[in-house]
Amino acid sequence: MRISKHAYKRINERGLDQRVLTIMEETIISKYLKQSNHVFLDRKKVLYISRVLRKTAEKIEKHSGTTMVLDRSGSMLITVYRKGK
Repeated sequence: MRISKHAYKRINERGLDQRVLTIMEETIISKYLKQSNHVFLDRKKVLYISRVLRKTAEKIEKHSGTTMVLDRSGSMLITVYRKGK
């Protein structure tokens, strides 16, 4: 997502984290209101996203030592393996 100078200024003024804005953009369906798209993060969505991120973090911890082998362009996965513990 590109960020306008105005939005960047507001993000800094209000202490918002751009990673959270990216998560909102990728996970929440926008609504078209007053000739623009709006993405609203309500309590129900916060709880859902938090639960998904917690589960993802647990899975990532379990995959410590995993290696992905990609082709030269980095666009195709060739194989995956785990180093012995």
